[in-house]
Amino acid sequence: MPLGSSEAGAGAGAGRMTKRIDWSKVAERLALIRAALGVSQVNICAATGISTSSWNRFEKGERKILPDDVAALLDVYGVDPNFIYFGREDGLPAGILTSIRCFRASI
Repeated sequence: MPLGSSEAGAGAGAGRMTKRIDWSKVAERLALIRAALGVSQVNICAATGISTSSWNRFEKGERKILPDDVAALLDVYGVDPNFIYFGREDGLPAGILTSIRCFRASI
C-alpha cells in the first residue's frame, strides 16, 4: 500500500505524536550549555572533537548539530540529547542543571 494511503503507519507507534525540533531553540540551548559549563568554544570543541567552525555555526543557528556531535556532548559532559533537542531538563546532571538555572537567572 502506498505511503500516503490510510493504512500507512498503522503498525507499532501509529498515532504517536512526534515533537518537531525547533532548531533556533537548539542553537540557544547549545550556547546556554557552553555558558553554564563556563567553557569557551575552543575548549568545548577540544573536549568533544567538534570543529570550532561547526560549533560556531551551531550556536548561530546556521547549521544543525549532528547526532555524533550530540553524542560527544553526552559522553564528555553528560548533556542529555533531550535537553539539546527539546529543552527537557529532567535528564541533565544536577551540576549542569544548577549552572543553567543560575545562568538563566543572571540574564
